[in-house]
Amino acid sequence: MGRRRLRLRGILLLFLFLIPSVGTVIYQKEYGFETEESPSGQIAVHIYNGQQEERLSLDDYLKGVIAAQLPADAADEMVKAMAVVDRTYAAYVAGDRMTLDGQWLGQTWLSAKERQKKGWLEEKLDQAVSDTNDCKIYSGEDLILPLYFRLSNGRTRSFEEVWGREAAWLVPVDSLWDKNAPDYVQTVTYSGKQLANILSDSDPSASEWKQITPSMIQIVGKDDSGYVRQIQIGGQTYEGEALRYLLELPSSCFDVLAENDRITFTCYGEGHGVGLSLYGGNAMALEGKDYTEILSYYFTGTEIR
Repeated sequence: MGRRRLRLRGILLLFLFLIPSVGTVIYQKEYGFETEESPSGQIAVHIYNGQQEERLSLDDYLKGVIAAQLPADAADEMVKAMAVVDRTYAAYVAGDRMTLDGQWLGQTWLSAKERQKKGWLEEKLDQAVSDTNDCKIYSGEDLILPLYFRLSNGRTRSFEEVWGREAAWLVPVDSLWDKNAPDYVQTVTYSGKQLANILSDSDPSASEWKQITPSMIQIVGKDDSGYVRQIQIGGQTYEGEALRYLLELPSSCFDVLAENDRITFTCYGEGHGVGLSLYGGNAMALEGKDYTEILSYYFTGTEIR
């Protein structure tokens, strides 16, 4: 049941991302947030910190989100890149509105106390937000949906390959830095019975399976970046990303090794693989690239302004 709720929430969030004007109308009606002016002229974000609701300026919201996304020792230019990414995302979702419900942004936000505990210096976050000075990412005249993830398999993926809609700025690029990450390769192992139980929880037609055996598993195809597009298990076909969520795999770029009663998924990278690689972007910053170069590389054909 928990997995189903997560999948439903993911579908709703994707709906909001792709059709923001429709999504924001829905949540205004549901949660009672109406369009209102922000005294600073910035978007304001409502968040729920424990039992208390807080209204934050966009700048204060950005600092808490960036601190959750990156380690405290991230390169300065990468921190700036994420300030632009998160500002773009908030503006993309907001449309022509000046207030947002933080729950619908779907991002983790850290308070000043939590940021300090994680090792962040407020000056570093303040500098990143102020130095990027309201910059956002555009494709032509339109704000982009700036997807990001932690670590690729060495090459990013196409948005169209994963979600079936074209996004000209979300196309594959090499991200070879990612292969140097200490956790580039991760393994997840299940017994045949465990795997059968997980799949039957999500798919009633799989309830007849008592155990998954090696002969029941076959990767049907991979995309051009090497991620699993489809895999057959026991006669059922699963999308690679759907299986990643079901089995809590780091990545849908994986190989499968089945020995006796143990089924091991060897995964490369972490996350969906579309857009900006956080690890790769930080590596570019350490090589001397600035935030505009990082963003222009991962979001093809875009402008930062």
